[in-house]
Amino acid sequence: MSLEATRINDDKVELMRAWSTEKFYPHILPYKDNIVGRLQEEIENARNRLLEQPETNLTTKTIKELEIDRLRFLVISYLRTRLLKIEKHVQYIIETEEMFDRLSPGEQKFAKQYFELQQAHLNTMFLGSIPDVLKAGDEDNLRVEPNLNTYVFCRVREDLGQVDIEGEVVALSTGDIYVLRSGSITPYIEQEQFDLI
Repeated sequence: MSLEATRINDDKVELMRAWSTEKFYPHILPYKDNIVGRLQEEIENARNRLLEQPETNLTTKTIKELEIDRLRFLVISYLRTRLLKIEKHVQYIIETEEMFDRLSPGEQKFAKQYFELQQAHLNTMFLGSIPDVLKAGDEDNLRVEPNLNTYVFCRVREDLGQVDIEGEVVALSTGDIYVLRSGSITPYIEQEQFDLI
């Protein structure tokens, strides 16, 4: 296996982990810019190679097309998961600098536009038709924050030894699977020491 193929395979595995963790963790995680960029480039290159080199063997061509589609599905699923999370928590993400900085430039633009459209729709359809006296409500009541009290299944990626999690000392070894409250493992998720499954 060539060095390039090994790197692409490593990127696939890493993006699958990132996708799974993003899917199950309440907060938006930092965007995997390098990995997504390399995989998108590989998808484009593989398509071009497939078009330039007509295969005489239909089976080989079909297998290559399926692999390209699998890679494309993985990238799209990761991006879709992030967009759904942005839509769900858009006001929280925009108002929290740390969360907003985790977005890609495209996601930042999407979040701003989506929030503006959401606010305009709310004003047009609902707030515009009620008396001003009733409009004096707190806008933070409309803000949906991620719930860090949810429980998640997680797999330990590396030996961490004895660790205090919510007042209980737990021995965390590679491959161990636990069900833990997501808020209690935030540092481990952000340092990529746990995978959510």
